[in-house]
Amino acid sequence: MFSLNDGLLFDRLDDPQLCAVIEGDRLVDLWTADNSFSRLGSVHLARVTGRFDQHKRLKGQLADGSAVSWQAKDRTKQQEGQLVLVTVTASARENKPVQAVAGIELPGQYVTLRWHGKAIGIVNISRKLRPSAQLDRQREKITEACRGAGLLNAGFMLIIRRSAFTSDGMMSAVLCEAVIAEAAQIIEHWQRDGDMPTDLRVETQARVVYAGLSVTDTLRQMEENKAVNLLTDEDWQMLREQVEQACRSDIITKDGAVIYVEQTRAAFMIDIDSAQSKLAPGPLSVAILPDLFAVIRLRRLAGKILVDMPALTKSQRTDIMHQADELARRDLRFPECLGFTRSGMLELSVRHGRPVLDKDDRVQAVIKTKLG
Repeated sequence: MFSLNDGLLFDRLDDPQLCAVIEGDRLVDLWTADNSFSRLGSVHLARVTGRFDQHKRLKGQLADGSAVSWQAKDRTKQQEGQLVLVTVTASARENKPVQAVAGIELPGQYVTLRWHGKAIGIVNISRKLRPSAQLDRQREKITEACRGAGLLNAGFMLIIRRSAFTSDGMMSAVLCEAVIAEAAQIIEHWQRDGDMPTDLRVETQARVVYAGLSVTDTLRQMEENKAVNLLTDEDWQMLREQVEQACRSDIITKDGAVIYVEQTRAAFMIDIDSAQSKLAPGPLSVAILPDLFAVIRLRRLAGKILVDMPALTKSQRTDIMHQADELARRDLRFPECLGFTRSGMLELSVRHGRPVLDKDDRVQAVIKTKLG
């Protein structure tokens, strides 16, 4: 039986329009070359078009006319008509505009670089990690390593994300090197391609300041050890089949269980049905986790996600939370596992970014162009 080869499969190596990420002979992520004006990670001078003080949000317009919205920082005084720097964090969806954050914030897999413009940058660690004396000592070591690499002289604050740490709050020497290499790459790309305004007071038009990393550079940053190959005719057929299967409301796993996915306006609801599986609730929950997180990653499910798991004991829930944290690290968005609700549902929170797979017109267009 034909299967996909592990690694990165591009439709073409020169200016690729689509790339499939394959793990264990299975499609786990699908990227397209986003040629849109407001792709993720791009920095813009946006013109403020409205304030919503009750929601602490600002609305603006990009140079191509796209509407954009971002949260107002404390004591922000921007008024309608002003130009401000924003970084795009999520594509437009349903009736919502493009989402952004105020200022310049360059994201990576392990580090986020936040512009502050001072002479010497500082190193911070994700606030989602539990503070400890051990973590403080690690920050001192990371700061010293970043200083030695010259990263703190570029005008950015380096925020080390949770994905760089193990679940017990430790960072290995290998990952420390990966953090420094990633930060250096992002800074080099910014310094080469960014068009930073020297004085906002003399800027008169909304415009692009930094287009962000291309899909090829993004994947190289995330999947640097994966083999790269071209999609064959057989790969395209298998790819379409796996996309169609992944977008079904019911997904049958290899153990005979079924994952049901349903979207509401407030959240994604996922039900785990044992169906033909002969496994008990505990082993079934463990067996289903890789399939569950593969579905979340491939379909790009985001926002609040509630998973109706089989009945579990307290110790089984603890084990599930630990394994869920490890599986979440394979997703660039790093889904946050919030725990179990009183009714026994596993609650996840995932940052919005690219459109969900079945509503990504770009993916459908590329596959249709190839296969008709």
